[in-house]
Amino acid sequence: MSINKALSFDLFSDIIFSKRLKEKTINLIRSLWNPAVTNSLNEAHFESRLIPLNKKHPDVPKAEEFRPIVVMSPLVKLLEARLLEKLQWYTSTKLQRSQTGFVPGMDIFVNIHRALDQIRLRINDKKKVFCLFLDFKSAYNTVPHDELFQKLNSICSEEEVQLLRAIYSRMIIKLGSEKLRCNVGVAQGSMISPALFDLYAEDLITELIQNGWNIFDILAYADDHLILCDSIEELEKAISTVKSWCQKANILLNPTKSGILEVVPRRGKISLDVGTKISDIPVVQSYRYLGLLLDGKLTGDLHIQQMNKKIYFLNEKLAPLLTKVSLDYRINLWKALVRPLYNSSIAIMYHNNLTRINKLESNMRMSFKRFVGLSITTSNSVLNCLIDFNIKKLADDQHQKANNKWQRRLALKPILKDKVLEKIRTPILPKLFIKYNNIQKSKCPVCRDYSINDANHLKTMHNIQVPSTLELLNNLCKNFPRVPSKGFSRSLILLQEQKYIQRYLNLIIKHTLNKI
Repeated sequence: MSINKALSFDLFSDIIFSKRLKEKTINLIRSLWNPAVTNSLNEAHFESRLIPLNKKHPDVPKAEEFRPIVVMSPLVKLLEARLLEKLQWYTSTKLQRSQTGFVPGMDIFVNIHRALDQIRLRINDKKKVFCLFLDFKSAYNTVPHDELFQKLNSICSEEEVQLLRAIYSRMIIKLGSEKLRCNVGVAQGSMISPALFDLYAEDLITELIQNGWNIFDILAYADDHLILCDSIEELEKAISTVKSWCQKANILLNPTKSGILEVVPRRGKISLDVGTKISDIPVVQSYRYLGLLLDGKLTGDLHIQQMNKKIYFLNEKLAPLLTKVSLDYRINLWKALVRPLYNSSIAIMYHNNLTRINKLESNMRMSFKRFVGLSITTSNSVLNCLIDFNIKKLADDQHQKANNKWQRRLALKPILKDKVLEKIRTPILPKLFIKYNNIQKSKCPVCRDYSINDANHLKTMHNIQVPSTLELLNNLCKNFPRVPSKGFSRSLILLQEQKYIQRYLNLIIKHTLNKI
């Protein structure tokens, strides 16, 4: 857990999370997770401090334009931590693959590159794409507790679910002399709230897949959703599906803050006029998704303009400080405050031409010179000794890292106990699954960008059913030593000799590729 957070009303310090107090904290957790101790805790520990932030600063906001920040007691976070491991396991291994928000090992650039890759794939094929961006109004604050706890029953034990029920029933949000006890929503500032929302909103992705979308065209990061559509009819169907789910799930869709962005290939004609609406959702010229401002041509120009304004603002505010500190200090400040602003711009440059890449490199060098106080005539060779300004290399590295994370997200790795592994005959294992897995890693001859086994690629994209390596392994574990009377597992177990098994698996792939 992170430390140096704001204090709640019980003044319980988060210093207990520091390494030097690790043993004492472990003993405290053991006693806290005892239901008798939990029920005897003072009510002050469950009072959360509400800090309303003005989202419209410097303007005067309306009531709905505040961003509520809730400061919880570290003691409550310790209580919730009992569910953390199981929720992280579920989001990593069981949650719909399209959802990457707050999933261990994922970040926003996974979805940013996924979106850009899928859009570019269509544009390069001379096809237009309609991007449906969804904005849910106070999504975290409107999750119904009863439905959430019902979903949790399949992941956590009954005692763990009852623990969370007890925490939520006693939790009070306080601002000045006013108090509020909530019966909906997940707790702000909680370690497990993002996972709880992912779990609750998973049904939306499931419904979209059932209605014809594949996991590559649904891009979810917590409550930020992007759905890619190939036609206006498909777009209307997506909006209808989303609204239907919102009504059932008690989640409010904010149509005015949602948006439809039409991206067309070069010299392509736009079908939708900016400003018009489809099912109350406006057609927009640009939309900010996970910090990246996307436009209809994917040039990145609008995003860079907005970024330059932020850099100018930082230069102006920090100017009095920068004249009084050393060069090394100014360089470190630029790395900490300005350099991260370029990450989203670098992402969109992966698919852009060399002219735009050179333009962004020049922009970055100029911002560095101005911030650090170097002469405008300082040579690029000197700057390159201080900072890596190679945008092409940075974009390639960023894309590679994002793609590797996405491939790991798609890979269904079996979690097997030792007792289960003992049931499998060791002579069968080596060449059976290694051979089959290696064959599956070959590229799909139609799509080329995806391996055959990428999230059941053949099933989702080509409607061809083929067993994955994990399915083969699970079937063997489940049915061995009993030989089933029929089915795929029986065929595998009866073919004991490795050479016949390998030949059998080769035939499966060959037959599949012929179908494509």
